[in-house]
Amino acid sequence: MQQRFVFVVLALLLIFNACKKSGNDTSPGEAVGPISAEEFASLPPFSFQQAIDAYENVTAEDPALLQNESNLARAMFNWLKDNPGGRKGRDSVVMEGARIFDLASELTKEERKVVFLNPIDAYRAMGTVDPSIKAAIQTYPCDEDVKYEDGKADALRHAYWNALMVQTTNKDFAEKFATAHESQSVDANAKAMDLHNNIIGRSIAEKYPTATSDQIKEIISETKFYYIDKPGDAIPAEAKDALVYFKAKRKFDGAFTGIFTNPDSGGPWKVTYDFNQCGNVIRGQVTLVRDAALHKRRFTGTVTGDSTIILDVKDPFVFENPDNNAYCKDQKTTLKGNIDQLNGTWTSSNCTQGGTITLLK
Repeated sequence: MQQRFVFVVLALLLIFNACKKSGNDTSPGEAVGPISAEEFASLPPFSFQQAIDAYENVTAEDPALLQNESNLARAMFNWLKDNPGGRKGRDSVVMEGARIFDLASELTKEERKVVFLNPIDAYRAMGTVDPSIKAAIQTYPCDEDVKYEDGKADALRHAYWNALMVQTTNKDFAEKFATAHESQSVDANAKAMDLHNNIIGRSIAEKYPTATSDQIKEIISETKFYYIDKPGDAIPAEAKDALVYFKAKRKFDGAFTGIFTNPDSGGPWKVTYDFNQCGNVIRGQVTLVRDAALHKRRFTGTVTGDSTIILDVKDPFVFENPDNNAYCKDQKTTLKGNIDQLNGTWTSSNCTQGGTITLLK
């Protein structure tokens, strides 16, 4: 009888340990800063706007909280607990059903942890949500046809949001908060796209620390975009420095390569135009290579009905050309053709001979 009793006890212990190892532990987890695990678990999910409201209300009542983040987190927790019916969001600019998030969106569990661990940086970061959404929709209104989901608008939004977070907090916190935002994503392809574009945005902000937010937005919208035809595939090496998307590819999206003549500089260059289109607006970057020399310039332009593309190639910002290298200023380009081949000419205020351009897709 005694041996049978010992056997039963051992069996029960084995079953208990197996359950713990399988992840069936029902314990509430760990404390989140000054908030106990039980308290954190008891607080219903809250929105970006509610977190913003909590921060602004408690710091207005007691500015000294800004000197102690632990006390600030506790005060915010108490406010959120006492005001469960606070504003969910204001002035939403997002179509119903879109995956794009706004101030009315609930934070993920991991984001809520970040808020209580780093309330000051979290508050600054949450203030960048609306500007990034509005920039995406204003820059790529054509992506309304895919509800601004997984297209170029979505790519810009993620990159610009992360860049703004770097500017208002720091790169490490921006990565922490952006990664926490993706913690509950159920679409593996969208998650991979978002995490990649987050990195691009943070890298651009880190590369140009003196740039204004508007300058960063311009640089991001005129960077290289890479369309992934099969979203299940890994992001290829050639897209490592590009924003990626897998919906809403437009007529001229993609890279055209060829020859760019420049008599003023002594000979032709290999050239690549990376176009990203929205309606009749076209943006992107042009890359010129000759021997060891490499130049990149940004551009914006328009596409007419007969497939004529007129581009204004941007003079670089001072911080984009720290060595003050010579370049052709006020460059205007006219290209004609179709989605397979483009030919044209260019002019400049200081490269007076201009030149010709021959491109193939």
